[in-house]
Amino acid sequence: MGAIILISVFIMIWIEQGGHQDRVPTNKLFAHGMGIVGGFTSMVGNLAGSVMGIYLLSTRLPKNAYIGTAAWFFMVVNWFKFPFHVFVWHTISVNTVLFDLLTLPVILLGAYLGVLTIKNFSDKNFRWFIIVMTLVAAMGMIF
Repeated sequence: MGAIILISVFIMIWIEQGGHQDRVPTNKLFAHGMGIVGGFTSMVGNLAGSVMGIYLLSTRLPKNAYIGTAAWFFMVVNWFKFPFHVFVWHTISVNTVLFDLLTLPVILLGAYLGVLTIKNFSDKNFRWFIIVMTLVAAMGMIF
């Protein structure tokens, strides 16, 4: 998975540098395929962030639309996954929920800092930030 994402990142860099945005697929088959890959990678290894990052960058959404679309995608996928985690895989229990509640203040702080940070990014810098972070994530998957 990391290698596929790494290749995708290099394609995105090529697109950004070479002005080849018009060659990126925009049809429904591409969108549905990326949705399936995003859902699958989320279910099997929580790896959909990089996949969806590549897809959403290819659609050339402005940063706020990118963030909102990603939030909706992950909300839907995670609500779909929730019953599997509770009833099939038994990875969510009362103990894990209580532990997660301890992290809530830090999660809220991180979200607040993220909002402050993103406000200062232009759309172009945001795109490059996502590309670099996706590259870092792909390298983490490989090594």
